[in-house]
Amino acid sequence: MAQGTSSHEETSQEATAPTGTRLVFTNPSGEQLVGILVTPKQENMSNDVVVLCHGYMSNKNSCRFAEIADALADAGLSSFRFDHPCALNGESERHGEFRMGNHEEEVRDIKSAVDFLRHDKGMNVICVLGHSKGGTNVLKYAAEVGDVPKMINLAGRFQPMNGLEKRFGQGILEALEKAHPEGIERTEPWGMTWTMRWTDFMGRANLPMTEYAQKIKDDGKVELLCIHGKDDETISYEESKLCAQISGSACCLTPGNHNFAHADEFIGIIVQFCTEAGSSKPSGGGGGGGGGTFLIGLLGAGAGLYFAKEQGYLDTLLGMPPSAKEITPEDYAQVKKAIADLLDHDDYDDGSYGPVLVRLAWHTSGTYDKATGTGGSNGATMRFAPESAWGANAGLKVARDLLEPVKKKFGWISYADLWTLAGATAIEEMGGPEIPWRPGRSDKDEATHVPLPDGRLPDGDKGQDHIRDIFYRMGFDDQEIVALVGAHALGRCHPDRSGWDGPWTNAPTTFSNQYFVELKENKWRKKKWDGPEQYEDKSGTLMMLPTDMALIWDRKFRKYVDLYAKDEDKFREDFSKAFSKLMELGVPFPQQQA
Repeated sequence: MAQGTSSHEETSQEATAPTGTRLVFTNPSGEQLVGILVTPKQENMSNDVVVLCHGYMSNKNSCRFAEIADALADAGLSSFRFDHPCALNGESERHGEFRMGNHEEEVRDIKSAVDFLRHDKGMNVICVLGHSKGGTNVLKYAAEVGDVPKMINLAGRFQPMNGLEKRFGQGILEALEKAHPEGIERTEPWGMTWTMRWTDFMGRANLPMTEYAQKIKDDGKVELLCIHGKDDETISYEESKLCAQISGSACCLTPGNHNFAHADEFIGIIVQFCTEAGSSKPSGGGGGGGGGTFLIGLLGAGAGLYFAKEQGYLDTLLGMPPSAKEITPEDYAQVKKAIADLLDHDDYDDGSYGPVLVRLAWHTSGTYDKATGTGGSNGATMRFAPESAWGANAGLKVARDLLEPVKKKFGWISYADLWTLAGATAIEEMGGPEIPWRPGRSDKDEATHVPLPDGRLPDGDKGQDHIRDIFYRMGFDDQEIVALVGAHALGRCHPDRSGWDGPWTNAPTTFSNQYFVELKENKWRKKKWDGPEQYEDKSGTLMMLPTDMALIWDRKFRKYVDLYAKDEDKFREDFSKAFSKLMELGVPFPQQQA
C-alpha cells in the first residue's frame, strides 16, 4: 500500500495529555487525515508508539482515548490517534463522505498511519488498537497486512450483521435493497446527514470474519488481545469470546459498557499488554496465535479477573467448553452413551424420548439466517425467553430437562454441543443413518444475548411458499428441504403443544422412509374436528399437516417425495448430509476439518 505524505503543526492538546502534537497526513485516496501524537515525558521517552483507531459514530477523542494516551505516556510509550475520513461524529476533523461499510478504505487508513509514523516520524509501531468498528478493522488488518506485532480488539464487532436492525430499524436491509442504488438519507442527532446504501451494508455483511480470525491463528505473526466490557449494551462480549476462540488469542472481560464509562480496569490491561510489546521493555512471551502463557491481574481492589493466552485455559475462563485438544473422542462417546441410556421410557409417548430430542436439535439449529449470520445451534439460546416460549418450541422443555443430568455429569460440554449431539444420537439409536457431528459450539450469556425474532421456524399450517422462505433463508435447496422434512417419520403431534394430533407413521420411533411412502400412497382427507387444519388417512390413525401435503402438491417437491419413497438408501444418505449441515449452520468451528 502507498505510504501517506505528511505535514504537521504544533497545537496545545487537551489538558489530559502530557504533550500533544497535531499531525496531518494523507491516505492513498488523497484525503487528509488528522491525528494527535502524544509522547511521554523526556525521561521516559522511547521510540515505541501505539496507534488508536476509533469506531463508527466516533472520533479520535472517543472511548477514553485521551486517558489511554495518558496511561501509555506514563508507561513510556507514545500513542497516535486519528480521525478516519469516514468519522461520523460532529467533533471530528474529517474529510470525505461517510460510508457505512468502507472497511477496506479504513484498513488502508490504518496502513497509511503506520507507514507515516515509521517512515516520516521514524517511530516503532508496536501495537494497533481498534475500538468497536475499529476493532473489526484491526482484525482485518492483522489478517491481511500483519506488519505490526500486537493488536488489540477493543469491544469490536465480530459478527458484522448483528445489531443492524437495533440501530437502523426493523427491515432496514429490505428497505435499502428496494432503494438501491440511490440509498436512504439518515440524519444523526447532532445534525449530520449521510446516505445509507445497500452496497455499503453488504460490504459489511460480507466481511469473512471467521476466515480473518483463523488466518491470525494460522499465520502466527500477530499477537491479538480481545478486551470487552461485560456490560456492553451495543456489542455483546460473546463476539469477542468467539473471536478469541477461533483465533487462539487472549480475551479479557472487564467491567464497563461499550465505551467503558466509569470503568478503568481495561486501561491497565492495555498498558500492560503494550509495554510487554515495546522494545524498551522485556518481551512477555512468544509470538502470535496463542503461544506461551501469562496472567495479568486487573488494577483495583479485589478485581480477580485474569486472562491467559493458552487456548485451553482461555476456554475454561470464558465458560466455553474445553478446547478439542483437552477432550478425546472417548469423552464424547461417553456422552453419547449417557444420552442413549435416556431414550427408552415406557411412560413417554410411544416409548421413547428419541423423537423429542431430534426436534430439540432441529429447532435450536433451524433459527439460522444466512443473510445476517444470526441464529443457529451456536449459543443454545432456547434456554432464554422469549425463544423458549415460542409456539414452535412448545414441549421442548421436556427434552431440555431430560438432558440436564447429562450436562451435570459432563460439565465441560456446552449446551449447544449437547443438544445437537443428542439429536444425532437419537437418530442413530432409532435405526437412522450415522449423522456426522463435531464439537465446537459455545453457549451465550443471557445478560448480553439479543433475542432472535419469532417466525424463523416452520409453521405447519402453511404452504410451499412458506416452506421455501424458511429453508432458503438457511441456505437449503428443494432436495435438502424434502430430505429434512422426512424426519416426520419420527414422533407425533400433541394437542397441548402444537394443537395438532397424531403420528405421521405407524412406527414413530423407527427411522425410515415410511413418511414418504404414506404421503405418496395413502389417501388423505381433511379431518373434521375443532382443531387446526390437518389431514387424516381412512383409519383416522395417521395424520399429515398442510406443510406435509404441500410436498406432494408442489411439482418440484413432489419429485423428491417420489424418489425417497422408492429409494430408502438415497433418503438416508441425503438426510444424513442435510441434518449435519443444519446443525452446523452459523457455527464458527475453530478447526474447519470435519
